[in-house]
Amino acid sequence: YGPLTGLPLRLLLPELRLRRVPAADAGDCDTWEDLVAARARIRDHGTVLDEWTTAVAEELGISPELDVDALLDLARDAAHGVARPAAPLTTFLVGYAAATRGGSAQDIADASRAAARLA
Repeated sequence: YGPLTGLPLRLLLPELRLRRVPAADAGDCDTWEDLVAARARIRDHGTVLDEWTTAVAEELGISPELDVDALLDLARDAAHGVARPAAPLTTFLVGYAAATRGGSAQDIADASRAAARLA
């Protein structure tokens, strides 16, 4: 249909896949204040990050002993000291290296320290 500007919404709807979200899980953002509050909840990643880590580990069928702060520090150092795309790549490589060595918490810590020295 060309650019989206001025395109009737009805032309987009046939491709839209709707999903119900339980009201308890949904944030209601009708005002700017609601949006500010929702963004604050998102930034409060302490529990969100823990929940995400647990969910991913369960989905992957693993139960790693992680020093999340150390891995996030490594990702930050790689992103700022090397290049932004180095952050996820570096943490992947640390995980891969640790897994090839047995996958213990010590293996993760050793690989993380080695990568941090480089970053």
